[in-house]
Amino acid sequence: MNEVNVLVIAAQRWDFDDSEGQNHRGTTVYVAHVNEPQSEYYLGHKPVKYTMSHEQYDNFKNESLPAMAKMTVEYDFDRQKMVPKLFSDFESLNL
Repeated sequence: MNEVNVLVIAAQRWDFDDSEGQNHRGTTVYVAHVNEPQSEYYLGHKPVKYTMSHEQYDNFKNESLPAMAKMTVEYDFDRQKMVPKLFSDFESLNL
């Protein structure tokens, strides 16, 4: 696993039932890769949306966002991209 410094812009937990009655739950996290060089993945340092498990929201609920953080990522061979696994070491920007 690798660690990447990111700007965590926002985190949102969601939970809803679709028209067929199936429950969908998760956490959406918006980050900007401001400390990384531009590449095909981080062109222009635009915010990136990651969808994570519903329980992952607990990592963010006591943090003052936006904040700098370390994002631990793992390469997902099925999806052929880096996937966040953990956010830690939050440093609030106090905006």
